[in-house]
Amino acid sequence: MLLIISISFAVIYSVLILPFMMRFTFQSRIRRKNYKGVHIPCTSGLAFSVYIVLICGFLILYNSVTYRLQPFTIDILSVLSGILSASYTGFIDDIEGDESHKGIKGHVSALLKLEFTSGVIKASTGFIIAFIISFSWDLGLAESILNGFIICLMQNFINLLDLRPGRAVKTYGVLLFLSLLFAALKPVFSCVCISTFIVLLFYLHYELNEKCMMGDTGSNTLGILLGIAIASSLGYAYKIIILIFLMGISVFPILLSPTIILPSSKVARRTRCSKVLGTTFPLMAKTLLVCLMASSKLP
Repeated sequence: MLLIISISFAVIYSVLILPFMMRFTFQSRIRRKNYKGVHIPCTSGLAFSVYIVLICGFLILYNSVTYRLQPFTIDILSVLSGILSASYTGFIDDIEGDESHKGIKGHVSALLKLEFTSGVIKASTGFIIAFIISFSWDLGLAESILNGFIICLMQNFINLLDLRPGRAVKTYGVLLFLSLLFAALKPVFSCVCISTFIVLLFYLHYELNEKCMMGDTGSNTLGILLGIAIASSLGYAYKIIILIFLMGISVFPILLSPTIILPSSKVARRTRCSKVLGTTFPLMAKTLLVCLMASSKLP
């Protein structure tokens, strides 16, 4: 019943509020080049953050009346703290981001040089928040560390996929479906994640028509939300497989050194990397699905 209400809430938001959020984005002066080299608005991910805050507020109101969501406080605080930190630091990076420091390799190299960039702020905040959320669940040291890395790397994973219109949204949908298939998400996480996907379906045509892009504001938000849901719900064996998968995906772009393999042009580098990820990701996704199905037989 609560899930149906949450989905209805998402539809109402998408019909009544999302168009105004997108109009606000279109009027914004914050623009970046897309994969074609065309400057378009890059902060449409704010629409997801606003929705998630609203649905969390609704769930708080619902629980204050019914007291049916247990445990509730730690779950809702996990979502709110994760979403607000990811969207805020992602928004800063969209506004002030330095194109010369991208990805894990760029952030680490900047940090080693003692350069405090917006990317370093985003990466370090995401890392700290991921482990604060993980340890707050009180699942033991080993599993807390495992969960922290999953939440942290999932942000980076969705961010890497945001190189072509719709790719991050589609991946979010696939991974959410797999999570629902192999685990029972907690009520708070299922309501927030599924209803957010409904909002994404309404948003998708804006991005596919290349009117805007979600930017780090959106990709970080989707990444940390998905990471929290997966880390809190799946079994230990599943999470180990997912961590290996995420670590492989995170290391893969580092191996594609821009100075050795990729062209010197920034647009060309992103295009080449996007093509490589576009051909490699389906194979890795199929491999992950097979591993999950095999691990379902584990105790």
